[in-house]
Amino acid sequence: MWNWNDLWHGTVTLCLTTGLCISGAASAYASCSSEGDRRDRLFWDPCVASDAGEAELHLPLPGGRAKLVFRRVNVPGENYWCHQDRIVAFGNRDADDAFSPYHKTTISGSFQSEGRWYYFMAKYEVTIGQAALVLGDGDMDAGIRRYLAILKADSDRDKVGTLLQEVRRDLREAPHVAWSRPIRGLTFAEVDQLLNQLNLWCYSNSDCNNLLARRASLGGVPGYLRLPTEVEWEYAARGGHDAVLERTYSSPKPFTSSDYHRYVVSKSDEGLRGRIQRIAGSRRPTRGGFYDILGNVQEMASGLFHTEMSQGKAGAIAVRGGSWTTDQSLMTFALRNELPFYDWAVPRDVRSPPQFLGPMRDAWTGFRPIISSAAKPSIAFMRTIKRGPEKACRDQTPGGLSTLPIGESARRFIDRIEPPSIHIDGDASGRLRDEITRLDDELRRARTIVRESDLKLCPLMLRAAGNFGQLYMTYRKSIFDSRSIIQRSEAVLRAGSDPGMDDLLQERINNERRSIAAAQREADIWLPIYLETISELGGLGVDCVNRAATRVRHELEAYAVKDPLVLEAFRLAIEHVMGEAEGLRRTDKRSDLDRSLRELIRRLLR
Repeated sequence: MWNWNDLWHGTVTLCLTTGLCISGAASAYASCSSEGDRRDRLFWDPCVASDAGEAELHLPLPGGRAKLVFRRVNVPGENYWCHQDRIVAFGNRDADDAFSPYHKTTISGSFQSEGRWYYFMAKYEVTIGQAALVLGDGDMDAGIRRYLAILKADSDRDKVGTLLQEVRRDLREAPHVAWSRPIRGLTFAEVDQLLNQLNLWCYSNSDCNNLLARRASLGGVPGYLRLPTEVEWEYAARGGHDAVLERTYSSPKPFTSSDYHRYVVSKSDEGLRGRIQRIAGSRRPTRGGFYDILGNVQEMASGLFHTEMSQGKAGAIAVRGGSWTTDQSLMTFALRNELPFYDWAVPRDVRSPPQFLGPMRDAWTGFRPIISSAAKPSIAFMRTIKRGPEKACRDQTPGGLSTLPIGESARRFIDRIEPPSIHIDGDASGRLRDEITRLDDELRRARTIVRESDLKLCPLMLRAAGNFGQLYMTYRKSIFDSRSIIQRSEAVLRAGSDPGMDDLLQERINNERRSIAAAQREADIWLPIYLETISELGGLGVDCVNRAATRVRHELEAYAVKDPLVLEAFRLAIEHVMGEAEGLRRTDKRSDLDRSLRELIRRLLR
């Protein structure tokens, strides 16, 4: 028989075995559910954040027994129109996945308070219990029956039938645990209908509507729930503006290979046997305080899957974050996938026609909504918006200018040059020649400014790239050294030659393991910065890069630099940036750095 103490303290441990959760936003421990409301809290907010006041919004659900918890995602800039700091990078820079390209685009907030823009995204994936309260208009049992009926209607499909059996078993064996699992198997249209039903209920409920009016409104108009765009999802997943300020935004994932299981629920964790886990089920949150961003169930986005995220061929439903079925090697913030709108059974024999099964119901797909607003909520609001800044703002957005790495102001100077007004009358040909000559002179001066700026900045960026590469290699070397110490210490322990030293050796092994984890975190910070600098520098052209490489080599000789690690880091930086400038883009610069470091260590040990 199911027992709450077993659920809380035994095999079904909530959050961490200590009864605590890690709050990503506060970088501190936050208390999980209190003793009095453990059962209900389990399916809507099992881990109470220490910064829940202003950082979270708890939206009531029908029936009054639970809420939807949202985390605030801050967006830089005070103005309505875009801001330079809102241009942020998305995708994987150095990855084999062609559908997650590195690019820059703008992020925008939905609401404004005290000069700051922000939006809200759900702290957890929506659970069966939360969805049931909406589907049943506050009656949990009625909502559960409606959900089961939805699945049963398509249970002749193997995957849907298996999902139905699993949900029924969970509800029978431990209902509160079943309620706390992400809801899955809904079609895109049903998710949209569920959110619409919740919006309509919220607007008619005074507590819910007043909360939106106070915390999530624009121009006096309350916001509404919807699925996030891919940009909104990835920006929040990476940690938002706080992560940008802390220089951790570019990290592709919140974990290292050694602590993968602390953040992600997937088949790569051998302790799990194909089971979707509860929200916050013993997993840590991301920097922004979101649970199960990666793994568990993949999450629907609001838009279509474009082959290049914001452009290219449009397909079906965009889904983010991977699921239990996703391999560990693919789990990054940039991971994207496509979910078809309709389900087809495609036979192996291409001569046989496919069989239509119905709307797509995927057993590994759920959703995580955001609270957003209309861009132009009212005429009165639009009257408060200052006109004029939007053109200068758009000059900074993607479409060309935002991706120019350096020399941007000079390039914009060229773009601002307009052809002179030419009036053909009288001696038209002579006047036309004069005007064209003047225009050529202006363009020539502008190009000179650009070239001089690039020639000055090229060596500065190459020095920076070398230093970033050196930092990465230094931390990686520290990891190699710690591993060697661990191996030697473990060998002594196994030999048992000096039992009195066992405790000291074990303590040393533990210290080195902590050092490895710390060094890996630092290495994961510096590698993306190195790659971005290399890419931007390579875009300045072969001539500029050649001049910078010659200058940096002379400086290393002039200062008699002998440190082999420094010399190797700069050698690789020059090699990588030359490859970028010549269009020979290496896809695995990290392997180059690690391989060179291993060879360097072997030479030093001879």
